[in-house]
Formats: sequence, C-alpha cells, structure tokens
Amino acid sequence: MGLLAQEGWSEASFAEVAALLREAIQYDPTLGLAHAYLSLTIALGHVGCAFADMGDFQRGIPLMKRAIELNPGNAQARAALGAAKLRTRDESGFNDMRHGLRINPRDTRLAAWGALLAYGRVDESTETAQNACIYDDKIYFPRVILAIAHCTQGDAISAKVARQDAKRIRSELCLADIKWMARPGAIKRLQKIGVH
Repeated sequence: MGLLAQEGWSEASFAEVAALLREAIQYDPTLGLAHAYLSLTIALGHVGCAFADMGDFQRGIPLMKRAIELNPGNAQARAALGAAKLRTRDESGFNDMRHGLRINPRDTRLAAWGALLAYGRVDESTETAQNACIYDDKIYFPRVILAIAHCTQGDAISAKVARQDAKRIRSELCLADIKWMARPGAIKRLQKIGVH
C-alpha cells in the first residue's frame, strides 16, 4: 500500500502492487490480509469504486451512502459518491466531492478526485485540473481534463501542452481511453488538437 502512496495511482503501480500481493499469497496462502488487499487493489485499479465505476449506480450509490453513514469521515467514500452522482447528472455530487477532498487533504487520490471534480464544471475546471496535476505527476487523466478545459475555453495551445503531458504518462493514450471523461462537444475539440 505504501507503493501506491509513493508511486501514485497508475496502471503500472497497481500492477506492481498486485504482483507483490500475489507473491505474498504464494508465501502464505492463509494470510487473509493479502487476499483482501489484492481484491481491493484489483477493484481500485481496474473498476474503481466497484458498482459505480461499472455503471451500476443504482447499486453503487446506496452502498457508498451506507459507508458514509457508518463512517462520516470516510473521504474515499464521500468523494466516490460525489463522482458517481456527477455521472448520473446529480449536481449535489460537487458538494460531496469537495467535502471528501476537504476532510482528507493529504489523500494520495487527490489528483484523481480533483480531475473528476474538474470534469463537472467548465468555469472552475482549469484551476481544479491544474491542482490535480500538481498532486500527482503519474496520473494521466487530470491532464486530459485540463486539455478538455482548455479546449472548451478556446485555448488550443494550452490544450495541446496538457495533451502532450498526458501522453508522457500514457504513451498509447487515444480517444477511446478518454471518451468517458469528455462530453460530445469536447471530443470534437480534442480531435482538433490531435487526440484520435
């Protein structure tokens, strides 16, 4: 888990953590904690907040609300709830995400949550996305959000710089990787700056 904190949330770091946990399980198959962490790592690394990230908001949102009821200080659940609400066009998700970021300002996932927060509102997305990029230099999607924000504001030069920074992290970055992050109008703008 320290590896994720040190290297940031990326495909490579999740793969490395999963490999280490599988190795621990080989040494001691009865170590329940290794199995639990492996499950969590796979869930976070591949489908995010489980049901919500798979698009099953009807099941995911109530589970996250329950997690917050059980632990009101659960910043992860609060931010994830906000992200899920935003994906269902529920504007109250902005408040949930901001609250999650406020209650855990040192969370290693600030880049991810900041990028999702920036996704929602063009008027505040540039600054929020820039801050998200500062939090973690190893996650590509805050840079994609920043490129989208710059495109939306008509700043093609800054959008290209942000896109190049995203490709520095994920060299194989293509439009299919980011369609879930961009609204239809933004997709056309991204294509104009060379994202295909």
